[in-house]
Amino acid sequence: MTKSSLLLLSALLFTAPAVHAEALEELKKAAGPGQSTAAPEIQGNGQAAASNAVSISSRTANTMAEFFADAAAVAASGENLLVVFDIDNTLLTYSSDFPGSPWLSGEFRKIYGCSPKADRATTNQRKKDLLAIAKAARAIAPHRVVPTDAVKNIKKLQAAGVPILVLTSRGEEESGPTLEAFKALGIDFTKTGLGANFTKKFKRDTKYEGGIYFTAGQHKGKMLQAILKETNKSYDFVMFIDDKGKHIDRVYATLEEAGNVSYHGVRYGKEDGSFQAYGNDKSRARVQLKEYKTTGRIMTDTAADATKAIVTEADANTLIYGVNDPCNPV
Repeated sequence: MTKSSLLLLSALLFTAPAVHAEALEELKKAAGPGQSTAAPEIQGNGQAAASNAVSISSRTANTMAEFFADAAAVAASGENLLVVFDIDNTLLTYSSDFPGSPWLSGEFRKIYGCSPKADRATTNQRKKDLLAIAKAARAIAPHRVVPTDAVKNIKKLQAAGVPILVLTSRGEEESGPTLEAFKALGIDFTKTGLGANFTKKFKRDTKYEGGIYFTAGQHKGKMLQAILKETNKSYDFVMFIDDKGKHIDRVYATLEEAGNVSYHGVRYGKEDGSFQAYGNDKSRARVQLKEYKTTGRIMTDTAADATKAIVTEADANTLIYGVNDPCNPV
């Protein structure tokens, strides 16, 4: 068993039940040594029944094997466990640079970098323009699985009866393509989900469907709290994996405030290199953007590279925002 698994077990107060033992044991054996890039850290008093949330966290990991093994160890201990997964750059990512997360994040940085040149009205309009094309393109863009062993290990958790929540920043309008992507992989999150589908409005509309909570980019800690209240569920231990550290921290802060919940949060960094590569060369995404605007199709990375075409940043800006400089006031 890994060091992280042993730390988790040392914090628990229960003995392992016989039920589902075989499925859980397979998961516990999945992780090998040296999986995480940082050693686990314990914050709080290290007790599973603490008055505040306890974080036992490998801050960055480039494999999910240890996370799954830890989940199996906690579940086998008898804890009332909820395992929470992010989607983008954690379970799934888009197969092409456009309309992938590095492209979208880069465009948002461009918009917010306009201040103080751009007023609020301009910034809001540029965000609307960007989200309009991103949502439309993502509705037809193919996905790929980020961790190759995630599908089989999620199914093992489900076979063991472990409750799973997928907590995504995607909006409700992306629910159809997202559910289809998981269906194609043979994953049905309703098997150990939190209950019936529902919609609920906060600052933006949210939807729980097919075991996935579409939160439209809102605070994941508060969204986790909201769905637990909506479904009348409570758990003694929450495990969460996400590629964004801010979401790991926000869930921790929310659970700590609520109290009586232990927490294991892992920032998953396997796709970090994709963001770095995009930062060094945005030309492929611009070619794919032009192809999409011209034909309505998503061009593969290989096809985009083969065209040898050049699309300037000003041309790409015009395709998205209608102007060659999105910082210019509307």
